[in-house]
Amino acid sequence: MLDWLPAGTELLCDVSGADWVVSRLRPWDPDGTRLESFAPSGFETYARIFHPTGFRPAFAGALDPSDGVRWATLGAERGVGLSADVAFCEVVELGPDGYTANDLEPAEGCLPPDTCRAIGEILRSHTTTPDTCWFCLWDGNGAFWSTAHSPLFPDDASAAEVERYVADARAQDDLLDATPMVETRHRSYFLFRGPLDAAPAFEVAHWYL
Repeated sequence: MLDWLPAGTELLCDVSGADWVVSRLRPWDPDGTRLESFAPSGFETYARIFHPTGFRPAFAGALDPSDGVRWATLGAERGVGLSADVAFCEVVELGPDGYTANDLEPAEGCLPPDTCRAIGEILRSHTTTPDTCWFCLWDGNGAFWSTAHSPLFPDDASAAEVERYVADARAQDDLLDATPMVETRHRSYFLFRGPLDAAPAFEVAHWYL
């Protein structure tokens, strides 16, 4: 069970390790403009990652990450420069080859594994414990729950194999239901502990579980 977890990573029942995060969150901003609503306040500076355009790993026929267009390129076509608070709609109307903004709009919160690994290498130089990191994953992630997705079975799958999958999925539901979560004002998160290198694997699990 939970065999999709990255190597060396565990699901925690003691969520006190995230107390400092919860204590430094600000009230949720309905306009989505307050960074500290979902990231801890108190840091001198923050970095923003412009998520690749067109990256849709969850859907068939999605653009390959390498085919995505950089925000800087799209903005340059309209004479729009990038800034910390620029919105995607400000840098694009129509993308190359006739893609609409909706086709190209990034899936916020999801990064290609290569990008995630690159960020991990930057973070590595700012921690003395790269083998002990904490990860909060939103409990609304449909990949976690058997009722939120319909698995595709091979045509030759036996009734016993399907039954075994269903039993395992329900057992995972029961385990997660019984696991304490990090509770914030509007969302709940499962807390995991593991090495920094696990971050890209969590991205894969998010979409492909």
